Amino acid sequence: MKNLIEEVKNINFSEEINKSDKQDKKRYVVLTVWELILISWVVYIQYFLRPKNIELSSANEFLLGTLPSLFGAAAFVAILFAFHRILKMYYGKYSLYNSIIFSVLFTFIGFTVWETVRTILYPFDIHDVIMTLIGCMMSGVLIIILFLDDLKTKKDRPF
Repeated sequence: MKNLIEEVKNINFSEEINKSDKQDKKRYVVLTVWELILISWVVYIQYFLRPKNIELSSANEFLLGTLPSLFGAAAFVAILFAFHRILKMYYGKYSLYNSIIFSVLFTFIGFTVWETVRTILYPFDIHDVIMTLIGCMMSGVLIIILFLDDLKTKKDRPF
């Protein structure tokens, strides 16, 4: 962990993004906008809709309870992927597959552990875990779409 912190300290992320080619910059913009939209929805639901205690149908109540997990996980995968990609490219150890797998698994495991820890205050909600998985997959698919050209040309494919 100490090595990771030292590695991260050595990187100027904005400089690394500026050194990227035009296509990568566009990809980073798409991922950033995606992340900001998703976080905006989480904030809107958590701090504006939920406190109003509006009478909703059971389906809407379910969505109001689980969408923050979906949006939060999708946003976290996007930002974690960009962070991991820049870090690994800086050190010449980049693999698209590894970055996708790392960001999706880290997010899913982290959010699931958080849901488990929250059982001290709230009951465990498997629906939040399912929505987290769906959110992780949504961003994973977006990343694959954005980097499809790289997947076609790179030799680091696992199959």
